[in-house]
Amino acid sequence: MFLIPEAKGVDLGSDDIVQYFQCSVRGPKGHKDADMKKLTSLLTDIINDTVEESAASEDLVAVKAGVLELWGWRRRGGGVADPDIPTHLLALEDLQDVDLDTGREIDRDLSKVDSPLLNKINMDEADKKEIGKVMASFSMGAVQSILWNSIVLMVAFLLLINFLLLKGSG
Repeated sequence: MFLIPEAKGVDLGSDDIVQYFQCSVRGPKGHKDADMKKLTSLLTDIINDTVEESAASEDLVAVKAGVLELWGWRRRGGGVADPDIPTHLLALEDLQDVDLDTGREIDRDLSKVDSPLLNKINMDEADKKEIGKVMASFSMGAVQSILWNSIVLMVAFLLLINFLLLKGSG
């Protein structure tokens, strides 16, 4: 499988991938009900290059989706900030909402603001939401300002070119 060498390129070894599959509480995206023991066995066979011809294509797709999900998480910087905790545990926490202490899946409150920057600041939820709204409006204003400035500069440039072309021909 071509993703295993790619995972090594982002410092994610095959042992970490196998441990992630072993400890997963649910299947990868698009395959939530997949049997993770079966997928772990298939992944081990892929790594050892002993995959049987009779391997189900659906299982192969699920393994590929899981490795791709893990690779994408690592590529976006997942697990790099805390080198003391094993990579597969950090991946389980980030990708599948597994509590590191209990090993069980936790329910996340989707109405709660969860940001690495804002979590370090002692603020209540209302203030975090207000800061989010302010930052959103600020970024929208910045984008709109850039767009309007580019339109004005384009019109001014075209008028200048037109003026020079008309003056040069007359």
